[in-house]
Amino acid sequence: MDSDVLIDREDYTHSFLDDMIKALKHNPNAVSVGFNIYKDANVKFVDYHAPLRGYKPEVRFALIHKSRLLSLLPLPNEIVDGKFKQGWYHALHEVQKKTNVVSLRGGDRRSFYIHPPNYRKACKYAWFIIMDRVEKGIIPEIQRENFDLDGSFYVWAIPKRREDIVILAVIDETTDIHKFFRFFESIKAQDMDEIGILVMNTDSDYAKDKLLWSFLKDKERVTYVHTKIPLINTEAVYIGVHYFIDNLDSFVMLVNPSDFLVGRNAVSEILERLKMYNSDLLVGKPLNKEILENMGHIKIDFTNTEDIRSNLYFYPKVFKKSLLESVGQYGFKVKIDANGKLTNFGKMSKEYTWIEDPEKAYMFSVLTEWSKNPIRFDFINYFVDRMVDLDAVKEVYEALKNKKNQISPREIIDGRIDFIPNLEKIEIDITYDCNLKCVACNRSCTQAPSKEDYMTVEQIREFIRESIELNRKWKLINILGGEPTLHPDFLEIVNIILEEYINKFSPETILQITNNGYSKETREILEKLPKSKNIVVDRYSFKTNRKVEYFTPFNLAPVDTKEYRNSNFSTGCWVTSYCGIGLNKYGYYPCGVAGAMDRVMGYDVGIKSLKDVTVDRLKELLDMFCRYCGNFVDYAQNYGDFISRCEKRPFKKNIITKTWVEIYRNYHRDRPKLTPIYNGGDKN
Repeated sequence: MDSDVLIDREDYTHSFLDDMIKALKHNPNAVSVGFNIYKDANVKFVDYHAPLRGYKPEVRFALIHKSRLLSLLPLPNEIVDGKFKQGWYHALHEVQKKTNVVSLRGGDRRSFYIHPPNYRKACKYAWFIIMDRVEKGIIPEIQRENFDLDGSFYVWAIPKRREDIVILAVIDETTDIHKFFRFFESIKAQDMDEIGILVMNTDSDYAKDKLLWSFLKDKERVTYVHTKIPLINTEAVYIGVHYFIDNLDSFVMLVNPSDFLVGRNAVSEILERLKMYNSDLLVGKPLNKEILENMGHIKIDFTNTEDIRSNLYFYPKVFKKSLLESVGQYGFKVKIDANGKLTNFGKMSKEYTWIEDPEKAYMFSVLTEWSKNPIRFDFINYFVDRMVDLDAVKEVYEALKNKKNQISPREIIDGRIDFIPNLEKIEIDITYDCNLKCVACNRSCTQAPSKEDYMTVEQIREFIRESIELNRKWKLINILGGEPTLHPDFLEIVNIILEEYINKFSPETILQITNNGYSKETREILEKLPKSKNIVVDRYSFKTNRKVEYFTPFNLAPVDTKEYRNSNFSTGCWVTSYCGIGLNKYGYYPCGVAGAMDRVMGYDVGIKSLKDVTVDRLKELLDMFCRYCGNFVDYAQNYGDFISRCEKRPFKKNIITKTWVEIYRNYHRDRPKLTPIYNGGDKN
């Protein structure tokens, strides 16, 4: 078995090993039997079986009959460049194809395994929460009959809460479990039935998890999650709200599980006030046994959110989920190194960090800044059964005062974030030639390969001239393609941008090279890059084969789907906002993907001069191209926002819908004629 397989045991009395041994004894031609995988709840047992010539041996998790395997030696194989040409299980499968030897599959659903691709384990929070879901038998339907872990992290974050109001409690190592049970009873006593409850347990104590799970697993409208590893409070809240609540109009009530609600109508009256005043944020009125005489007189200041005297650390804190999504996760993080030069998404998580915020003061203050109508509850509805660590709260507010590079809130339109093209970053596709041609390439290098659509040195110089003339100091210039190192003038282009633009005009600009690192020749060219603190090679994008597990089904055109064909495509997706605008041989576009699409479609709508690039014009191009882009569909579950690679569903099938079939057919039959941007000579 692989050491990373996830195992679920619905019944610990079930002897899966006995079942597998019996299957081998029953079939004298069987050399191995695979461990059971997740099946439909109605399917209790599937007979151990094999089709003609048998299954390929299940190396992820299998029982092997040793003497039968040895009797088949030697397996057909050969050594190429000092290595076996194929793995032993592939060689054994070749034997099975020519004999009556088989490998079996089947089994009892009470015990099953799921195998995770390696890329899924890069984010600890996602990896361990998925592990928790498997161990608790909470499996999404998409996993049925699959060996490998399927579905995105969002799909695994179940059961989701959709109620009008969801109470969120974060448990950590300081939580008194008896006080939590009291807190839960105060919720049960409410006069309102439709209350959702979400409990995020960040304590790594498995005994506490077992106790809580036995108490909560049969409760209605309760989602219980054990993160298995400690998380910072703010991170736990964000993960809980972002992934486990899927109703943008739900109100989230943050509580401390050591406290409790006062009165039977505490929740219903809060919800009533929020709806009455059309508010998206509310602060309750608590009592504290240590400072009882003062609590009713404390003033809440919504206008001075960066000061501890605003008293926004009080509970309960209530806000609408859409408010959190509008701010986004980077609104709740601080920059580790303001002078850092890290730019690609593989390192972005190391550039920002969640702030230690035990009372969620930082998070709630940020939400209050962008609340359209915050209100204070009038009557006492919450009891604080502990002393608040005011020193820790003061530290949080100091961090709030000194926060750097705060992310601006985004507007949510029709369930999607409205992304604004980022005019501080630019992706330059200098060529569409490629030595790998990945499946589902969003530059269409596979279906529409080209050695002709490359930018000239003169065009790069014109881009630099215009940038300087317009005083455009780019935060990031990303050189890519295609495979940029295949461009005949690749090194010259890099040197020109570095010497004539960065060194002379914009010394803070990062010049990033995004390439596949696939061939020895490519890596040798990278070694010849000039040594400069401004140059970053995005090794996070290096690839070992043309089928990339985290890729998006780019050729799934939204206009070919019933669900998305009438969407507001001008909202775009995270690419235009995070990666920046695009530039290729034919002009400027809202993103590099749109430019690559125009190359194939032949609309010739690229903006020919940098001075004419405006947000309004780019928004028009988003509306034109996003209707054909699979990114629009794939990121819809995250409101169009960025999804970390480790959270994405494994790429399985290259879906090419009707519209793209016709686009590629037209491209090869009648290649579109586009007008290149400046090619040298007399500009007029």
